[in-house]
Amino acid sequence: LTHLIKSQRSKTKLEKNNIFEKYPYLVGRLKASTEVIFNQKKITTTDHYTRWTGAHPYDENLIRVGVFGGSTTFGTEVTDEDSWPALLQQKLGNKYAVINFGVPGYSTAENIIQMALIAPEKHPHIVIFYEGWNDIKNYHEKQLGVDYFSHGISQNRNLGFSSLYSQVEDDLFEGNYAFFWIIDKIKNRIKELESKEQKHKIDSINLFETPDKFVDSIYSRNLRTLKLLARNINAYPIFIPQILNYEKFDSDEGSHVWSKHIKSSAMRVLMNNFNRHMEGLYLNEEKDGLVLNDVLKKNWVNSDFADYGHFNKNGGIKFADLVFQAIKEKVNYTTKNKIR
Repeated sequence: LTHLIKSQRSKTKLEKNNIFEKYPYLVGRLKASTEVIFNQKKITTTDHYTRWTGAHPYDENLIRVGVFGGSTTFGTEVTDEDSWPALLQQKLGNKYAVINFGVPGYSTAENIIQMALIAPEKHPHIVIFYEGWNDIKNYHEKQLGVDYFSHGISQNRNLGFSSLYSQVEDDLFEGNYAFFWIIDKIKNRIKELESKEQKHKIDSINLFETPDKFVDSIYSRNLRTLKLLARNINAYPIFIPQILNYEKFDSDEGSHVWSKHIKSSAMRVLMNNFNRHMEGLYLNEEKDGLVLNDVLKKNWVNSDFADYGHFNKNGGIKFADLVFQAIKEKVNYTTKNKIR
């Protein structure tokens, strides 16, 4: 019985740990040179700890495009060829090399670390930041901190690593205490059932439909930091506001598990407001970067998504096409003098 429970409990963790490994500053990163099937999707990583995009091996003569973000950039719900960075690589062709730095759960905080410590070694000419969902998830989180502390802690479970509590449970399983662990779980389940109605009322009260000014200020600060870090490595930055599947959010009661403090029906308005923090990054006369607001003008429908915000192949194609147009029309002139 102990073996069965432990096997079921650790299944997802073991699957994720075939993809990710612990990292001292980022909680976790992709393993290098790995190929696995996760949720029936092929995931291949490069020897640079990034997800495969189809780009040629590192070549100084290529125009290098670094792509940063969370699970949608990584391509959680699609196979290698259908992630939007891989689709962008196909559109740009063999004179470009798209490097997918995306990792599920990464926010602007993790992207800052990547831009400071990792991206400079790849010498990207263009850096793309698709931001929003993993930052707004921190709305009304009491233990957040100016350094996104609680977000980082939650990344342990998100990437399949043991938190302090779950590590204790693992240790109990290794000893002779499984019986007591099972009894404790049963007792907790009984308490949950007894207070189900009351808990539902409490959860409803604790859902918010209003912005969190503290998170807004940290997000704006982080965006400005990313802009400066891009300038520091002489890369042209493209910031892209977040797109979500509002057809699903609008029809939901309660909250989504990833944004547990936000009432789902309010997500459309809150995210639209959140996206405005990007608008002020570049004035009209500035030519050293852009905010790709064209994505907000596109008609996004339920059939573009695999769930609440991750693109399927159809959505990835639409998104990659918008990024492709921006690079070819607005960015190309900034890179031609950088290529050796």
